[in-house]
Parts: sequence; structure tokens; C-alpha cells
Amino acid sequence: MEDLWRPFIATGRPTIVAIEDPLFVELDGKKGVYYRDKTLNNWQDISNSPSVQAVRGAIKSNELAPSRYYTAFGEVDASFLIAKTLGARIPNLAVVKTTDLSIRQLADNNVIFVGLENLFFTDKIQAAPLETPLEPVHEGIRNLHPAPGEPSLFADDYSTAPKEEGTAYALVSHLPGPLGGNEIESFTSSRSAGYVAAVKAFTNPDFVRDLVGKLRQAGRGQMPRYYQVLLKVKFSAEEPTEITYVMARELRYPSK
Repeated sequence: MEDLWRPFIATGRPTIVAIEDPLFVELDGKKGVYYRDKTLNNWQDISNSPSVQAVRGAIKSNELAPSRYYTAFGEVDASFLIAKTLGARIPNLAVVKTTDLSIRQLADNNVIFVGLENLFFTDKIQAAPLETPLEPVHEGIRNLHPAPGEPSLFADDYSTAPKEEGTAYALVSHLPGPLGGNEIESFTSSRSAGYVAAVKAFTNPDFVRDLVGKLRQAGRGQMPRYYQVLLKVKFSAEEPTEITYVMARELRYPSK
């Protein structure tokens, strides 16, 4: 646990846990009618969305306003686990909504993010030029440089309501901040069960013991400074039931 979390605990820098606050469309505030499309994460896309206009027409609403009033239980669960693990080691630990996180905060604090990665890194972070070979996409996790025998896409396979069960991949990325002096760690997946499972794995001493060994292998005998870890998560009723390590990649600055 010390090896894995040292970048966050061996510093006097404050740590912010940033949780996703997804974008909803308020269609009738008085009646509490809201609409959420997971593929629409900025207001311009929502304003031009045929599905939003169809819903708006169906309920005969003239109202159309952004709302970030709701968040998922998964983010609450994950932030509690992080606080429980790090609270005794990091006195200055805070929780904020991602949309409230400023670029200044992102540069001055260590940040742990939980949620859908495109809501955060696409708009918020322009980190030092580290190539990330694993990339979250709507279908799962894209493997940009597959080794022999590896797929180019680690595809999620699950059913939605009412069962909410299947398999989803979770990606943990440890990156430098915008100026390179602070730590950014993200726990992401297309399903909340995925990133909650990733947080549970990284806060479980038994899992971490094996994980650090695999990270050292990826780092050629040393704990890598920056890395990505891919996990496979089985879940039922949106609760993780099995977490399996898939791979780790050390992240390095490009050679000059």
C-alpha cells in the first residue's frame, strides 16, 4: 500500500477527490422531469441532439436547461473508500464535483478522479506529453498498441436494466498534472461498477500486494512513476462480484 500510494502520501500537497457530476437536461423543473444521455456530455451536443428534441416534444416542454443536480451512488461509494484509505495519511483531503474543479486547483493539488474519463480529461487536463496506450471509449477500453495476442479493443459485455449485470473493463491511469509537479490518478469505466471495483482493488491490501509486483514487472524491476492498469470486472445488480488484473503499462516521456 505504501508503494502504490506513496506519490500522494509522501508530500505536503493537498489531495482533491473529484467525483463525476453528469450533465442532465432539465425539461420541467417544477415536475422534476430530467433527461440523461450518457453519450452527451457538453451543452452544445445536447442542444443539437435529435433525441433531446424528441423527448422535449413528447412531453410538450418549452424548458431546456443544464442541470448537474444528481450523481451516482458509485461515486459516493468510491470517494468513501478513498477517504477511508488515505484520510489518516493526508490531513488535507477534500471532495469536489468535477465541474467545480478549476485549472488552478488541478495544477496546485494532487487529484484523484472517479467517473467517466471523457467528462474530465478531455476538457480539464492537458498534461505533460505522456503517451497513454490504453484509452477509454464508449464500447470499453481501446488498446492502441496491442502486443501479439492482445485485442485492439477490450469490449464491455453487459445487460442494462433490470438485471444490470455482465462484464466491464476499468482503467486506472496515474499521470502528471498540467505542469508536471503534481499527481493525477483516474479510476474510469463505462459502468459505475467498473470504477468502483477499481477503487476497491486499489484500496485492498491483498489485491495491492499482487498488483505492485506486476507494476514492478512493467517498470523493469522498479515501481513505475506513471502507469496505466487495466482491470476486468464482473458485476451483478451494478455490484462488483469479481475483479481480475489484465495488464499494466508503464508510461514514459518521449525520447528527445
